[in-house]
Amino acid sequence: MEVLPLTVRKVIEEVTHFVVENEKDARSFIKRMNPKKDQDSLTLYPLNKFTLPEEILTYLDPIQEGITMGVISDAGCPGVADPGALIVSKAHDLKIKIKPLVGPSSILLALMASGMNGQSFAFNGYLPIDKLERKNKIKVDFEHLGISDIFVQDNHSVSEQTGTLRGLHFQVPPHAQGKLVRCGRGSIFDVAVDIRRGSPTYGSWVGYELTAENGHQLYIPGGFAHGFQTLKPDSEIVYKCTQYFASEAEGAVRWDDPDIKINWPLNDISVLSEKDMAAPFLAALDSPFAWDGV
Repeated sequence: MEVLPLTVRKVIEEVTHFVVENEKDARSFIKRMNPKKDQDSLTLYPLNKFTLPEEILTYLDPIQEGITMGVISDAGCPGVADPGALIVSKAHDLKIKIKPLVGPSSILLALMASGMNGQSFAFNGYLPIDKLERKNKIKVDFEHLGISDIFVQDNHSVSEQTGTLRGLHFQVPPHAQGKLVRCGRGSIFDVAVDIRRGSPTYGSWVGYELTAENGHQLYIPGGFAHGFQTLKPDSEIVYKCTQYFASEAEGAVRWDDPDIKINWPLNDISVLSEKDMAAPFLAALDSPFAWDGV
């Protein structure tokens, strides 16, 4: 508790309305964080697995009246034994501003605050504190999926308009990126194109629809160009990368290359950057990637 950031202490100091999983523990936590706070000034709303959905909605009334409300929830198993996820989900549906603060459940609540479906997640335990042990644990978890690289960067972008198209992008070695792509909200058509010289599938493409509901992810290794088209408004694209972004290593291939012939779902392209519009065709690409037989 002593290492909680000032932001959390500030909330405890200023807020008087809290949704809590356990009233006794919540009062003890608040007193520990701010011994001078008047306990009689607190308004606590119980929230647990026995709370009815219609009751949860009434808890949001003070927020809609302009009152800032905090949520104090045990870690438990996010989305299962963590009722805090329930009120965050309801608040998001009503477009109420949510600010997740540090805590064991804050990662899931932050994802849900961005519109993701918390029910599609499972909590598999905490990573080791030791950096090397943590790295090895992550490596083992992904190796059974055929992913041997370690992810070093997470990217998150939002495209407001349906029909927004980005791509086809890649980074040249030694900055070549593998990407694990998912859709946090809305729907996208995600595409990978083989640009490895000598590959029997050179110039071929695959495409999959990724949505917040289906929870599917697409891994795109180095040696492939990546692009996507949004199928719904306000779609969020979240992807993990095996190398950091390096502007000097950027490369691209035209999204409408006649040799690749990608069958984009939507004919109407609402947003396309000038850089993507000016990208070279595959025939003019001197690919820095070579097929290694795999």
